[in-house]
Amino acid sequence: MGVHAITPLLLDGTDTRILVDRGFIPLSKSESDTRKAFQTPQHVEFVGLVKESAPRKFMAPQDPPSGPALPWVERWLRVDVESMQRQLPYPVLPVYLEIVETEDTKAVEQSIVDASTSGRDEMFFLNGEQKLGSLESEDVGDGKYPIPVFDTVIPPGRHLGYIYEWAAMALLTFLICLILQLRRPERTSSSV
Repeated sequence: MGVHAITPLLLDGTDTRILVDRGFIPLSKSESDTRKAFQTPQHVEFVGLVKESAPRKFMAPQDPPSGPALPWVERWLRVDVESMQRQLPYPVLPVYLEIVETEDTKAVEQSIVDASTSGRDEMFFLNGEQKLGSLESEDVGDGKYPIPVFDTVIPPGRHLGYIYEWAAMALLTFLICLILQLRRPERTSSSV
């Protein structure tokens, strides 16, 4: 269990900022004072995926209300840029970035195309045999957190195949039910 560190990034040569999902932090290291060890105030360069804001969907749980007169919201259920913007003193772009661990863009592209788990397996792209639970508290200062994780959107073609498959099964079920309903009942002969 854990959280993602979302940080506003000032773009070079502008006064424009963009929210950046820097990666995964275990829940045990997610408190405000502990997260300060992960701050990088210097100039950074990285490869990232541009993502759309994720507003609340129908019947989904709500994030706490945000705004200048309301208490600071530290934990969000989704990256809803518009809601996060309400509590920031400066404007941010309407999209956000997810940092990708490698700077090899060809490897990232291939991972997006090949990934059957939509990129979430990237969270376990740790070196060698290292497991997530093996990162110790001294790793905080060694730059091992946050762990870059990116999520991709499944191409629409994959969803289209499921639509045809389920529509065919629904049609077949309907036809079987219709045939069973319209079939004449067998008459039994009675002898008197």
